[in-house]
Amino acid sequence: MSRALAFLLAYLASVSWWSTATLARPQDPPAATSDAAMQPAGGARLEGDAGSAAYRRADWSTARELWLEAWPAAGSAGERARLAANLGNCAWREGRVAQAGAWYELALLQDPRLPGPRANLELVRSRLGLPPAERGDLRGAFELLLGSLHASEWRLVAVLLLCLGAALWLHASPSRRRWAAPSAILAFLACSASLLAASSRARDAEPDLGWIVLERAAELRSEPRAEAAVVADARPLERVLVLDALPGWTKVSGVDRQVGWLSDQAVFRAPR
Repeated sequence: MSRALAFLLAYLASVSWWSTATLARPQDPPAATSDAAMQPAGGARLEGDAGSAAYRRADWSTARELWLEAWPAAGSAGERARLAANLGNCAWREGRVAQAGAWYELALLQDPRLPGPRANLELVRSRLGLPPAERGDLRGAFELLLGSLHASEWRLVAVLLLCLGAALWLHASPSRRRWAAPSAILAFLACSASLLAASSRARDAEPDLGWIVLERAAELRSEPRAEAAVVADARPLERVLVLDALPGWTKVSGVDRQVGWLSDQAVFRAPR
């Protein structure tokens, strides 16, 4: 029992250290991920290397197109995260600040511990007049720790908590049952919460997410036409769930818990 608890605490501490150690200061403007760090699989390798070369030549549009072409061939979340970070850098260089922030958020969804995008996202939020995503207090550090875990790591935490709860429940002596039983129940509840977090993390990586990329509030309308009633205002970099699309319009949910239509220019969609 004590070994399982010690291993769980050591694992969370190591993740916390890694998360805080990789928070680099913002670069203005951000720099592209190096060729050595970018290792797309298979046919994406050529496009990835050519994209980096184009970026170094300050040919932002060519780099963007090559990295977008490389996206479907990326075989892992880590590869997609690096591509998203590079595409965010291209958007920044081209003056599309809100879209750069959307790319950085997508990169962090794919790999929460990738160095660079988190600091660059804070720079984007500052330029858009938005509050920092990281509060810098104890609660913020705890949220950063929890947010840095991948879905597979949440499942590992759930297994460890299940083992801890079972050990507390089965091996506690009668004299310790008073505190062991409630502790075991808490461990089982924490295990369930970890499984829910793993499911949420996996769902966040799905391609039906979108972000508001206008640098001002976007009007959410009840129907896909300019004359329709406005049901809510969507803030820059607000995350939405894409439900449907028509020419010039995208149906989303999540803006003040409303469902409605936004102009295509207002929504950035995660590539498939």
